[in-house]
Amino acid sequence: GVARDEYREVLSRLDVLENEIEEQFGKVNERLDRTDERLDQMTDRLDRMNDRILSMTRWLIGLLVAFGTMGTVLMAIAQFNT
Repeated sequence: GVARDEYREVLSRLDVLENEIEEQFGKVNERLDRTDERLDQMTDRLDRMNDRILSMTRWLIGLLVAFGTMGTVLMAIAQFNT
């Protein structure tokens, strides 16, 4: 069998290893939390950019429609005057 002293020594070593592993997992969790925060910030930035691009696209389409309408009206007026 295994002597009690050896058993206690093995348990002590296992406790040390367990503590080291928990510490490493803690560090990994901190890194993952920081990464999640950065990704959330990037997502927020991309959402804001997407909103701006959508707004600019709507303005562009509106302006194109307005110019197209004005051009059509001017051509119709020019055609009636001839």
